[in-house]
Amino acid sequence: MCSSDLALDFAPGAKSQYSNYGYLLAGAVVERVTGTPYFTYVRQTLLAPADITQVRVISTRPAGRTDDEAIAEDQGLGLSPLELTSPLRVPSVYGGDGEINEVGAPNDGIGASATAMVQFIHRHAVWGNGPRAPGARAGSTPGASSWAQSRADDVDWAYVINTRDWPPGTTQTLDALQVAINRILDAAAL
Repeated sequence: MCSSDLALDFAPGAKSQYSNYGYLLAGAVVERVTGTPYFTYVRQTLLAPADITQVRVISTRPAGRTDDEAIAEDQGLGLSPLELTSPLRVPSVYGGDGEINEVGAPNDGIGASATAMVQFIHRHAVWGNGPRAPGARAGSTPGASSWAQSRADDVDWAYVINTRDWPPGTTQTLDALQVAINRILDAAAL
């Protein structure tokens, strides 16, 4: 059976399904149509006009990381996608998750400060398409967890934490953090 014989899971537009591969494919389309590397295009058309500067493609190799980047923490180990013949396992944050950040920029190779995230969601929907609208989005990748929220009272806020691993037996504390921040903002609005 060839791929053209396979039926779609659902009619286009009927519902949505998150897909990292879909973001990679969309990035490839952007590059093909514009003739520009994906992140260069994003920087030129979305970030620079809004004066958003604290965003970059994060180097897969440790030597490519800069002094102003937080040390990413992750317990995962895997084979390096950069050293295909090596049997050595490397930390997930340095490719052990199978990602080459410089290639996977459209789906999870880009890092941004909380400030940059707030600047972006002040103009664009935090989730989905369109202009700023109330909503929230959590995300994570090896070595990082984030939350960004646009509130109905026109307050935008975000955090980025340099891990997504939590000690055994503890509960995910980031939900409690965003709830606490929203309570503080609610009290300040009164």
